[in-house]
Amino acid sequence: MTNEITVVNELPTFEEVASAIVEFAKQKPGFELCNYGSMASYKSDYNRYKKDADFNRNFSKGEIIDMLQLLTKVQYEYILKTGKRLSYNKERQQMDYICGQYFPTEYQYALRQLIEEIQFKIETNKRKFSEIREVKPFRTGGEFVAITLHTNPENEIFVIVCPDWEDNTNAILEFSNGDAMKVPYSYIKWKRDLLPSEK
Repeated sequence: MTNEITVVNELPTFEEVASAIVEFAKQKPGFELCNYGSMASYKSDYNRYKKDADFNRNFSKGEIIDMLQLLTKVQYEYILKTGKRLSYNKERQQMDYICGQYFPTEYQYALRQLIEEIQFKIETNKRKFSEIREVKPFRTGGEFVAITLHTNPENEIFVIVCPDWEDNTNAILEFSNGDAMKVPYSYIKWKRDLLPSEK
């Protein structure tokens, strides 16, 4: 008789992920002045990077761990592989950035999106809402999607989603009690993928 061994792909620990996030935030952007036609364009890109870098580097490893511990297992699994420009590489124990157009201005923004999404998930886990309220579109042709966010077995959050036309990287969640919250648009697209297909 032989013993069967089942290999289980365990999730990385909160400490491992937090360490990877902090190390990613510490990276230097690698700007090269010779690639810019003017000092003004260089400063514009640098300020864009600095704004997101300051936000990301404001979080200690311990604070990141505390936030990750407030996520559900499903939420934790999701943020490890967002499908966007940043995901956790378990083998190398680091955050992998899928290069976009220009790394120096984009990598900190990608991390900020991830951190803000974690914060949003934590907030939704705390809040309770009931029925959907009627919302008028921001402008003609505005897209609305009714979705349900499952936060725990006892609580469902019903929302209506529409794009924030002032900043197309975000969306607005409007809750039944009149509250509104800006969230990463990637979160909305992910939730939309979970919707049952139309009959």
